[in-house]
Amino acid sequence: MVKRRGFGNIYRTASGQYVARFAHPDKPYRDNGARNWVPAPYTFERKTEAQLWLDAQRTDIQRGVWKSPEQLVRERLEAEARSKRDSLSFGQYAEEWLIARKLTPATRFAYESNLRTHLLPRWADVALKAITTPEIRTWLAELAPNAPGARKKSAELFRTIMNTAVDDELIPVNPYRRNMLGTVASPTPTRQVVKRQTRALSLAQLHALAHEVPDYLRTLVLLSGLCGLRSGEARELRGKDVQTADVSGTVYVSIVRAVSGQGKAKVVGVPKTEESIRVVAVPDQISNDLLELKERAGDEGLLFRSVTNPAEHIPETTYRLNMVRAGERLGIGPVSPHDLRRTMVTNAIDARVPLPDIQATVGHATASMTMRYARSSQERRDKAMLVMNEAYKNHNREASVSSLDERRGA
Repeated sequence: MVKRRGFGNIYRTASGQYVARFAHPDKPYRDNGARNWVPAPYTFERKTEAQLWLDAQRTDIQRGVWKSPEQLVRERLEAEARSKRDSLSFGQYAEEWLIARKLTPATRFAYESNLRTHLLPRWADVALKAITTPEIRTWLAELAPNAPGARKKSAELFRTIMNTAVDDELIPVNPYRRNMLGTVASPTPTRQVVKRQTRALSLAQLHALAHEVPDYLRTLVLLSGLCGLRSGEARELRGKDVQTADVSGTVYVSIVRAVSGQGKAKVVGVPKTEESIRVVAVPDQISNDLLELKERAGDEGLLFRSVTNPAEHIPETTYRLNMVRAGERLGIGPVSPHDLRRTMVTNAIDARVPLPDIQATVGHATASMTMRYARSSQERRDKAMLVMNEAYKNHNREASVSSLDERRGA
């Protein structure tokens, strides 16, 4: 039976729960003449609780701060869209920018090469909103010291991409100022160009790198290098993102969020595309480590956390610096987090994993790959990881840090 009161009413359901509702203050009747009720979003065990909810709604209406369900939905959608915009990194946006441009094959190839060689190593994981003019000036002062032409083209490409980001209302102004390249002294050419042979590591080198970085980064490096996770995807993983299959016992990680930027500019949001939201099987060699990290973190805690504050992400700069130093100590040269994605792709190709399965596993595609290959099923992703799992096992049997030292000294 409905109990009518001065504001709203309360009735009891057959299950014994109480339901509270009141007439919409702005539109009390629907177009068909029926009462336009605003129900509570949940039921109550006690009638007094239902009355307290009604009293709170009436107070908000009288104060002019009440929000209709329709307004709350709009605000939620706007917040989600804003979070997605704020978390967009330069690397993600540059990929989308390149896909959307109408370019000749030669120009597209040149842009891809420029991005890969000069722009993405510095800006791939940096949020668009976090890029500042002083950082760009520092970058220009070190950019392509032995290639003036490449330096100019890289700066122009960067400025063009950032101008488009302004047009797309992703950033208010372009931090790359007019004639900026001309105001920064050209870097002094080095006597000898030292070019690293490849940014993709062998599985033996990956194993050595993982055991050269500090212990708290070991599983992060292996997970990224074997599963192809982006730095921001891996560093945002939480306990609830790790699951175990009931039948097979296979451990999976769900990629549903990513972190970009750091400090005040840090943003956690959803991945950039539908393909980036994925479930990835984890190789046996690190599955137990992930389960231990999950147990330590709980559902909401970070798997990979700052050593100074367990509630904070590992800073991108800290992660990158430790990898660079570890690579140099091993004699394989500086290694960046982004190199680990290339490591997974290259080794998967060497292991003859089909390209569509690799593309689905890493949640990434270049412009040409996007047009060529269809999305892979979860079953095919699992098969891809099984191949990588066996390849890593074989390399662990045959390769070690000592063998890497032998190759380095050869």
